Amino acid sequence: MYLFLMVIHVLLINKGVDAETFTLGYITGSKRRDNDLEYQRPGLRISGALTLAVEEVNAGELNRRGHKLDFFVAETYGNEEMSILMTADLWKKNVSAYIGPQETCIHEAKMAAAFNILMISYFCTHNETSNKKEFPTFARTRPPDSQIAKSVVSVLMAFNWTKVTFLYMNSTMFEFNKMSTVATTILMSFEAAGIAVNYCLSWNEPYHVTHMKNPFHELVRQTYRGTRIYLILGHYYEHIGLLMALDKMNLLEKGEYFVVGIDIEFYDEKHPNKYLKGLLQKNMDFSIIRAYRSYFSIVASAPINYMNFTRLVNKYRQKPPFNFTNPSANVGGIVQIVPETAYLYDAVHLYERSLLRALKNNINPWNGKEMLSTLRGIHYQSAMGYMVYMDENGDAEGNYTLIALDNRPVKGYGLYPIGYFIGKEQGTNLPMRDIRHDNLNSFIGACIEPPNICVIVEYCARGSLKDILENEDLHLDNMVISSLVGDIIRGMIYLHESVIKYHGSLSPSNCLVDSRWVVKLTDFGLNEFKRNEECDSNVIKTLHGLLYKAPELLRCTSPWELNVRDLQRGDVYSFAIVLYELQGRHGPFGITDLSADKILKRIENPYYEVSPFRPPLDQLDNTFDFIRKCLLECWSENPELRPDFKMIRYKLRPLRNGMKANIFDNMMAMMEKYANNLEALVDERTDQLTKEKKKTDALLYEILPRYVAEQLKMGHKVEAESFDCVTIYFSDIVGFTSMSAESTPLEIVDFLNDLYTCFDSTIENYDVYKVETIGDAYMVVSGLPIRNDIQHASEIASMSLCLLNAIKQFTIRHRPFDKLQLRIGIHSGPVCAGVVGLKMPRYCLFGDTVNTASRMESTGLPLKIQCSCETKQLLDQLGGFNLIERGVISMKGKGDRLTYWLIGEDPLLCSKRSKERASKQSGKKINVANALVPRSSLKNKSLVRTTFTRCSSDSPKRLRFTSSDQLNQKDSRVSQSESIADNSKTKISCVLQSSRMENWQSSSNSCPCVKKLYDQETQELINESSSTIKNVSLLRARLIHNNNSLICSEAKSFRFNSPDILLTCKSVPNSPKYSKGYLSIQKRVVKSYEKINERDVTPLIYDPGGSEI
Repeated sequence: MYLFLMVIHVLLINKGVDAETFTLGYITGSKRRDNDLEYQRPGLRISGALTLAVEEVNAGELNRRGHKLDFFVAETYGNEEMSILMTADLWKKNVSAYIGPQETCIHEAKMAAAFNILMISYFCTHNETSNKKEFPTFARTRPPDSQIAKSVVSVLMAFNWTKVTFLYMNSTMFEFNKMSTVATTILMSFEAAGIAVNYCLSWNEPYHVTHMKNPFHELVRQTYRGTRIYLILGHYYEHIGLLMALDKMNLLEKGEYFVVGIDIEFYDEKHPNKYLKGLLQKNMDFSIIRAYRSYFSIVASAPINYMNFTRLVNKYRQKPPFNFTNPSANVGGIVQIVPETAYLYDAVHLYERSLLRALKNNINPWNGKEMLSTLRGIHYQSAMGYMVYMDENGDAEGNYTLIALDNRPVKGYGLYPIGYFIGKEQGTNLPMRDIRHDNLNSFIGACIEPPNICVIVEYCARGSLKDILENEDLHLDNMVISSLVGDIIRGMIYLHESVIKYHGSLSPSNCLVDSRWVVKLTDFGLNEFKRNEECDSNVIKTLHGLLYKAPELLRCTSPWELNVRDLQRGDVYSFAIVLYELQGRHGPFGITDLSADKILKRIENPYYEVSPFRPPLDQLDNTFDFIRKCLLECWSENPELRPDFKMIRYKLRPLRNGMKANIFDNMMAMMEKYANNLEALVDERTDQLTKEKKKTDALLYEILPRYVAEQLKMGHKVEAESFDCVTIYFSDIVGFTSMSAESTPLEIVDFLNDLYTCFDSTIENYDVYKVETIGDAYMVVSGLPIRNDIQHASEIASMSLCLLNAIKQFTIRHRPFDKLQLRIGIHSGPVCAGVVGLKMPRYCLFGDTVNTASRMESTGLPLKIQCSCETKQLLDQLGGFNLIERGVISMKGKGDRLTYWLIGEDPLLCSKRSKERASKQSGKKINVANALVPRSSLKNKSLVRTTFTRCSSDSPKRLRFTSSDQLNQKDSRVSQSESIADNSKTKISCVLQSSRMENWQSSSNSCPCVKKLYDQETQELINESSSTIKNVSLLRARLIHNNNSLICSEAKSFRFNSPDILLTCKSVPNSPKYSKGYLSIQKRVVKSYEKINERDVTPLIYDPGGSEI
């Protein structure tokens, strides 16, 4: 009863709408007058498309709504006056729309505007009708010839060709006079795009290579000096004339000239070689082929899959009311149709679309202006085989192709497509937004406006299946794999049964996984949208993607010949490769030495294989037999033997045995297993993060003082701080400018690296802060950022004497016979210190004290230390420094100043200060064990990472060019030896070896202060361990210079209270003026918490001179 009521309800609704017959007025020229033997009667070829389209409309939605479409035929005989008369006659018959006219359209379109009747032209190309103020009811499915101007401009702008010469045919012949109209439109487009036209010339009549004088010789002679880019609007055989003229003048040999052809005719894809010869030429002139290397042409795109449409039109043109005959039907021939046939077919279907929308929105179907408004800005599938956009003027946008020279295996030389021009494309060519499934990635929308062309889809938090397979931290058991495979199969079944029919590029990267571990397939159904996308420059990535493609698809050279079933079978093969990768997790072809391109070659050529090349099944150790069998069937070489996805689902059903029916129960079980290793994974990742943070902090403390860096890290503003009194050191190298002029930049960099490495290793032993180096200038301060009473004066003074002594023995690597002369100035006074800038912040000093210290240096003498009265007063209070008065010196900006020379320091007080300095540093104990082993995971929190400190602040100031982590531990050697659990006597040498070796090896061989520093440390270590020394034999070292080389005539050795330890002196090959100590110990068992270098001989650095620094 309910069904009966529903039927009655539907019938009443349909009866409530008045059934109407909408009549089209078809204006065509399919006949000749009796005295006319020249008219070509285009309607004779195309009229079958009208009958076909009307029949399709009457079988569709319009008929289901109770309406009908009919048409009247108005014959024009190719006469414009008759066309105007027929337009008026059809109005009398109360037609609802005009389809046509055949040739001209301006007057007919004005009449349609006056009658307020929609007119859809399939033939007219006049540009004037695009003006909707004068032609408000006119639309057309044939793109006007002026549409090609957009493609021309886009090519020129892509190559940045903004100055061109434009040539076109300006013929008086009727069939060619439209060229001038197109030329005018192109020139207007150039002006709007900012393209300058150097020359705009024309020729009068069509040019044929075989029997006419070439008009382009004169045009080239007039223009070649002022242009490089030629644009020619004409037929393809006229383009040959321009290329011949340029080639004759040898203008194309160096690639300095280029020709862009513009041909409004459709591209002939069946005969690409015709574009290389004249209209009446039978054979190709190979001498002109070279000129085509500097040429490409813009032509209207060829129709796609046109043959089936041609057969239908031939069938319907023989039906009433036209009843046209086919003279070649007896021999199986058909009448070849022209593009206007498709435009006529499109016009009828566009009217149907407009009519349905009008009926739905209660628009008057006889109101031409409102009917036209329903067609603006829409996309429709043309019978030409591609999507077409109708712009705001009611003009169908053209579809154009860029063709250029190529030599292809079968067809040989010819002009082949290299690019396509498409207007505004519809976001999706398939109903993507209507496709909804739990295992398909939802399509949201697309942006089609350049340059931001993109597709918007649903976000999947866990990335792609490829990401999961490559993540070794994720363990995929049978339950997880079964769930993933089931999702893929369900998605593919739905996809194959939908209007999309196939996927086409199934791979792990196109299988996204959301936060609930549900697979969602993506990258399907957008083939038309992505048709002209740029190829990926990553060749390896492209080849890897082809590994999932079926062999028959790899071999296919004509993709348009493939049907849906072929592509569905290809999806099955792709699924087999994905399933194999899921089982093995070693890529689509497992563990193999073959590259992707070699694999593809073996797949494409199965005839050279004993059996088709496929992934090796022997690598799947723990895989069920039914999975192996399914893989073999799915990647079968014969596509017909491959099962569909419903059969695959049945074959893989045992995978889900033992699994819970509820997906959430499976998810919870999976998450429980996943959580078992989560804590350890978090600990490991946190430990790695902590290590990286410490590295970052250490680098930051190299640049800024610790307390300044900490404030910046917390986001606080670093306030400038005043210091009542500090001592500043300035030095520079005498003659550095001349040395730079005589040396290469690399030599200067190496020289400064060696010098400042030496300086940096020296100042580490004093309570000073290195401010900066600028070229050869070196600036150091003491008394900030950590205040030290008046000790800053002695720290700078002692450091200056040490540096001066070191510089006297410094060897320049690329100029070993030159002696380096240092000029030093020091001064004491108040300064203000703070951080300057946001980008690369610097800790800088400000105040007159800085300027005065700089003047002390600049007015000094080589190898002298000049200090001010203020510094002298502080040194006198501290005592132990020897100064002599230099006298009154005039300083720029400072007037006359009394200065002094610092010439030395009392050895006893110097030793006392060194011990006090060492005791302060040794108060900051360093855990040697932690310094020797890497940081453990978070589960072992008892080990604390070593923090390296500086004398004047907490920030570590390591050497900038060498490794000196252990150098900072100089004065903490006692605590180091005591902190190791193993108290054996050999441990002392191990500490010495581990904490010093890398630093001394990485230091510059030109740096004597580093060598002496180590000698002092070795001697002090021996003194502190005197109880363990059994027999100390000290021999005085004597240096003998012979031919710029050193011979160590007497040895110096230390015998420890262990038979396994011997410290001996040997010459240093890379530093001939000094010797080198070697500490020889035996290997021992290394404990788990130690990292000890196991070499038997550890190089040490020793100064045979024995002089104090």
